[in-house]
Amino acid sequence: AGVARSMRERGYEVGEIDNDPLEKSIKGVAEIRYGDSGRAAARSVRLAVRDAKLINDKRTDETVDLVIGDGYEKLSPAPTCATRAAG
Repeated sequence: AGVARSMRERGYEVGEIDNDPLEKSIKGVAEIRYGDSGRAAARSVRLAVRDAKLINDKRTDETVDLVIGDGYEKLSPAPTCATRAAG
């Protein structure tokens, strides 16, 4: 729930929060599961969890699952935009 809250604070749309439906033990940071129509969203999620493994599981909708693993510590720093003074 804490990761979902942090993702919402960054502007991500978070749907259902649940345990991994595959009941897989993720040794790394996380898995981001998506289908072809969710590829852009999956890449966006990877900005927040940089070391997550992208897995195209061939789903037919645009949903993306972020499954947190044993190696997860925290979200990656939020991107920032540098501005330059005009003139």
